[in-house]
Amino acid sequence: MNVNLDSLKLDLGGLDDDSIEGLGREQYRIACIDSNGRGIRVTHDGEDVEFWESRFDHAFFTGTNKEVLEKRRIARIKWICEVIGGRAPNSDCWEVSENLRKRFYRVVGKGYIIWLEKYQAECWTFSTAYIAPIAHLHKQTRGNGAKRIWKYGQKNAP
Repeated sequence: MNVNLDSLKLDLGGLDDDSIEGLGREQYRIACIDSNGRGIRVTHDGEDVEFWESRFDHAFFTGTNKEVLEKRRIARIKWICEVIGGRAPNSDCWEVSENLRKRFYRVVGKGYIIWLEKYQAECWTFSTAYIAPIAHLHKQTRGNGAKRIWKYGQKNAP
C-alpha cells in the first residue's frame, strides 16, 4: 500500500513555537513510541528500527546546542515510518559505512532524508529526518561505500 505523504503533513499554521514543539512531541510518541520511551517499527525489508523518545531533540532541533526548533521537520513526523516502511512512492534506501553502519532513506522529489544507525547487530536506531536540497540528497549517494539496496516498486517492497 502506498501513501500520499503530503496528506500526512502536519498543519502548523497559527501555532507558536511552544505549541509546535508540544504537537511534535505528541505526534512522535503516537507514530514511533510504544512504551517506556521506546518503540520498534519495521523497515521495507523487515528489519527492526528502534525509536527513543529521548532522541526527539536531536532529530527535531538544530543549532549548536539544539536550541532551534525545526518546524519543517516537525511537520513531516508522520512521514518517517511510512518512508522507512517502504510505502512512500519515489523513495529509495541506501547503506553506507562510516564509523558505523548507516542507512538512509530518501524521497528526492520532496527533498527528504531519514537516517538510521546500526549500533547493535540486530537493530537499527532512528537518528534524524530532515528536508535538504536535492544536491545534498544526491551527494549522500557518493562515497563511504554508498550502495542502494532498495527502490520503491521493487519486488522486496511490502
